[in-house]
Amino acid sequence: MDGPPLPPTDPPPLNQYYIIQTTATLDASSPGKKSLYLDPHLHWLRTIESNGILFLSGDMIEAPYTVRGAKDPHDETRDETHDETHDETHDEGGLDSMYVIRAKSLKHAHEIAMGDPWNYECVRNFRCYPWSVDGGQVGVRVGLRNSEYRLE
Repeated sequence: MDGPPLPPTDPPPLNQYYIIQTTATLDASSPGKKSLYLDPHLHWLRTIESNGILFLSGDMIEAPYTVRGAKDPHDETRDETHDETHDETHDEGGLDSMYVIRAKSLKHAHEIAMGDPWNYECVRNFRCYPWSVDGGQVGVRVGLRNSEYRLE
């Protein structure tokens, strides 16, 4: 196959979501590899967004902070750690990222994620997780006069 598969154009199911979590590969640290596929990656994201597949996307803003142990935040046995080793990987290949897509099945979500040039060209590794949306709220405020918008 020449290049990653094309993004699907079929309308996806509206209530079947999958989280795609990506992490930089060691190969991403080679000079120019990430930037070489940046424009195709962004084009792919815009395409799946316009096709109604992409629900949310973005980069992690810092290395993971993990809490293990007791549920009581005042319990002294609680183990909280900031993953300093993860920061070294970020310096080379960028922060982890994730996007939420609509797909027909886990296999279909995997196929969509393989269409991302960064995943296809091994700039990033990824994991697919089925996601059940059980709550939350999204609001959008649109200013008709000044064409401003705000997510609430």
